[in-house]
Amino acid sequence: MDQHLTPPMSRPISSLSIRQASEEQPLLAGDEEQGRHYVEPAASAPPSPPLFENKPHNRWDTFKIRVRYYIPSTSWVPNYSFNSFWGDAAAGVTVASVLIPQSMSYATGLAKLNPTVGLLAAA
Repeated sequence: MDQHLTPPMSRPISSLSIRQASEEQPLLAGDEEQGRHYVEPAASAPPSPPLFENKPHNRWDTFKIRVRYYIPSTSWVPNYSFNSFWGDAAAGVTVASVLIPQSMSYATGLAKLNPTVGLLAAA
């Protein structure tokens, strides 16, 4: 029972991609008789689509896009339903009432640090 094991792939993995194939179809030459199924060389990647279909035409459009990116609330606050405000406020108070004492306790009890450090770490 002395079988010599040789690596089934001779190409680096970075140049290969996974291919869906049936169980009977080998992917690399020479593997037909052993019934192995591996990977084959990747085809060239299709060109990537442009990031913005409609590029901003002036500085004002560019400014609005950047403000919406860096301050996300500017896009959802105008559409906010104030009917759910009290539920959101109750959720915020609940989370704060648990998180503030917990972070202060971890800082003082476990890390032997100032409670302010725990508050800053929780932020």
